[in-house]
Amino acid sequence: MKDRLGASSTSQARSLKKRVASYFQRARASTLHPKIRALIGMIADFDTIEVKSEPEALLLEGRLIKQWRPRYNTDFTDDKRFLLVRVDPARSCRVSA
Repeated sequence: MKDRLGASSTSQARSLKKRVASYFQRARASTLHPKIRALIGMIADFDTIEVKSEPEALLLEGRLIKQWRPRYNTDFTDDKRFLLVRVDPARSCRVSA
């Protein structure tokens, strides 16, 4: 999500339509965290990037947060929390944060 100055939040979702719609439902407006209500009031534009898997989405989200330093994202901004990817040949890929 972008405000008039640039990136204000980055996130990932299995269903982007449901995720975005949840921000704009009148029934939920009173239960939203004040931070989310402020974010919604500042949205000027949306950009989307489609990826093939959840692990790829998580890695991309971490990279974009470090690159753009959006106002409303706090994870992955201080380089103190490292994103680890464990590959086990006997199983499918797992993501550990």
